Amino acid sequence: MNDIAIFGSGLVGMFVGIHLMNEAKVHFVGRSSTWKDKLSRNQWTSVTNIGINNQRSRLDQNAYTSIDELLSVVDVHTIVFTLKRVALNVALTQLHESLKKKLTIITLMNGVGSSKQILEFFESNPINCEFDIIEGIWSTNIIEIPNENEILYHQGTTGDCYLQETTSGLMMADLFNKCGLPTQTSPDIPLQQELNDFQYRSILGNCMMEALMVYEKANIDPVSLTVVSPSMMASLLLNTPNFLFHTLSSFIIKVDENATSSMYEDLKHKRQTEIDYLQGEVIRLATIYDVNVPYCKAVFDSVKHFENLKLGIIKLTSEEILKDRI
Repeated sequence: MNDIAIFGSGLVGMFVGIHLMNEAKVHFVGRSSTWKDKLSRNQWTSVTNIGINNQRSRLDQNAYTSIDELLSVVDVHTIVFTLKRVALNVALTQLHESLKKKLTIITLMNGVGSSKQILEFFESNPINCEFDIIEGIWSTNIIEIPNENEILYHQGTTGDCYLQETTSGLMMADLFNKCGLPTQTSPDIPLQQELNDFQYRSILGNCMMEALMVYEKANIDPVSLTVVSPSMMASLLLNTPNFLFHTLSSFIIKVDENATSSMYEDLKHKRQTEIDYLQGEVIRLATIYDVNVPYCKAVFDSVKHFENLKLGIIKLTSEEILKDRI
């Protein structure tokens, strides 16, 4: 049984890791001793999927506060990065100092280009061992529900995990599926976005249309995370009234009433967001291919503004988001 390390044991990391314990020996690396103490205080840690029974595990003996602590005692074959993109270089620095043997690295983070970021880091900081990178994206929302003597990680939306379609990516996708994590492979890693209110939804739809124009110029063929194509999803967002959209969207993706987004959580907790790797990546490509992307820029500027203010969640109307930007 292979040893797998989950580096970044937040909501997604815990959810993925507990599932992988069905077929592998899994170790969790968290950010602080507080995280490890929380596991020790709770007898059980559980996960629930939409429509799937509860799965319970004991994790306090599998928790570490740094990658070097883990690698000093465990012969890890695979590391799954589930941390925030803004923390990736710090994590890679820790890994660089401890890496001694061939390793498979899987990235399940928001945005695009995580594998490129890792390659660029190791080009600047060479190591004397081989490593294989599988870029992936986690498309569903996970929430934590405290229980007595138990931590429950609940999947709030439907959707598949995507892994890069390589030889090792196909092998890991097979493992993920065996462990109850619906996973597909793709040569390219897609993005998923969702909104419900028409006024906000129109902003998202326009962002998607701008991204599709940029992708066409860049010869990028986006893959859908849902049963409809990206262009059809953009049209659905832009042209469907609320009463009809709510009916149609229920057939495309199911959203738990408690679900939020990772960017919402970042702003709420006054953390740096991952907007640079989402709308920021579209803007970067648009500059290269001379495509006008005003909606992506408006969203990017708005998120950056409130990220820098560190005021938590500030609710804006769609007009306020676009004011003086469109």
